[in-house]
Amino acid sequence: MEDRKNNYPLVSIIIVNWQNWSDTQECLESLLDLNYPNYKIVLIDNGSIDNSVEEAKKFIAKYQNKIIIDLIKLPENIGFAGGNNVGIKKTLNGDSGYILLLNNDTLTPDKNFLGKLVDYAEKNKKAGMVSPKIYYASGFNYQNNEGTIWFGGGKINWLKTNPIHLQYQQKEKANNNLSPKLVDWLSGCCVLVSKKMIEDIGLMREDFFLYFEDTDWSLRAREKGWKLAYIPSAWILHKIAQSSGEFSPSYIYYNTRNKFACAWQHNGIFGKAILVIVSTWSYLKQLIKVKINRQREWSLAIKKGIEDFWRKKMGPSSLHFSF
Repeated sequence: MEDRKNNYPLVSIIIVNWQNWSDTQECLESLLDLNYPNYKIVLIDNGSIDNSVEEAKKFIAKYQNKIIIDLIKLPENIGFAGGNNVGIKKTLNGDSGYILLLNNDTLTPDKNFLGKLVDYAEKNKKAGMVSPKIYYASGFNYQNNEGTIWFGGGKINWLKTNPIHLQYQQKEKANNNLSPKLVDWLSGCCVLVSKKMIEDIGLMREDFFLYFEDTDWSLRAREKGWKLAYIPSAWILHKIAQSSGEFSPSYIYYNTRNKFACAWQHNGIFGKAILVIVSTWSYLKQLIKVKINRQREWSLAIKKGIEDFWRKKMGPSSLHFSF
């Protein structure tokens, strides 16, 4: 068994938990029987104040002979990128050839998914980031039926403000092409990253706190010559936005602020001029919506996101809206 493990590069799977042990436990349990012989888990608790850490310790003790899990407890919530970066820093000093970022609200019924990602990365050394197909978990998609795609690779517009999910909310088809595909960006929900790429481009930006860290990371990788590959033959399931809520004011705020901040980072003078126009126009629209009380909560979130982008105020926000 040990000889077989040595034939495969070590993969460190980083999972960040924040006050959501039930989902984290399901995620960990689904990883127990992966058909990949050389992996370990780095579990980051992002400042939970519930019983997550106590439950994690029980889980680790229960499965200590089956899987290696390193638990790191952080004193406070330092965001998606911050939590993952703690795990990445720990693994960079070890023997891991690859790091898999995996959301805690995912499930991995495809026990071969990790092997497929590693196999592609090993055969394509300039593939710095590799991602599987991501389906909605049952009960978490708008159509409420299985086989609906949440992420089928990523494409981004020229202004770099709109990273879209290819095949978003499409049903899987029997004749879908399963060949690997190079894409513009990959989701941090589940992405295999090479250690060499991280050493080349650095960690994720922590000042985003939530959302667009993966878009920025993807763009930085491509700017340094790395390839991003989507592997549709590998797949996982995702329970959408269990920690912050899809389309909640929190989501709207961070998505608004960070899309402009990310685009500003990756555009030249012309693009930045367009961003000034676009952000100003969007801001004026929100002023009108707030005045007429139309989608007021969302409009206030967008308004504050644009204001904080202009002020270069990044990091976590208290989201105290005012007008």
